[in-house]
Amino acid sequence: MKRLRVKSKRGQAMILTLVFMTVILGMAAAVVDVGAWYRAHRQMQNNADAAALAGATALPESTGQAQSLALSYADRNGGGVTGSDIAIGSREVTNDQIQVTARRAVPGVFAKLFGLDSVTVRASATATAEPPAQPKWAAPFAVDVMHPMLQCEPLPCFN
Repeated sequence: MKRLRVKSKRGQAMILTLVFMTVILGMAAAVVDVGAWYRAHRQMQNNADAAALAGATALPESTGQAQSLALSYADRNGGGVTGSDIAIGSREVTNDQIQVTARRAVPGVFAKLFGLDSVTVRASATATAEPPAQPKWAAPFAVDVMHPMLQCEPLPCFN
């Protein structure tokens, strides 16, 4: 029986290192792109939430003003909302609900190597204008601006 003898084992470690480094760099690239997309999604969600809450302040009296407020707040917080992305609906009474959808294309950094130039990030929020239902332990209070403890220089006064 004849045994095969390998005279040199040099280079095996280098080949394995190159293979694993390629895998590790690929995972790092995926983490960078997916992290950027997740961050953009969170920003779009904040934008949609702010726009929906702003629009709900004018409901149910004025749907036009609600849409205008929603667009205004969306533009201040990064855009991504058009007039067709705002829908007025009804839940309890007519025109008491607003739904806002925000969307934006977010480019990939390393995903371009795989033919994925950008990803569309989308978020939606719904707000309803309704009176509070039986609040507990809530009492209205007011502070007179002319109170002597509020009259001090320089403003603001503390202690």
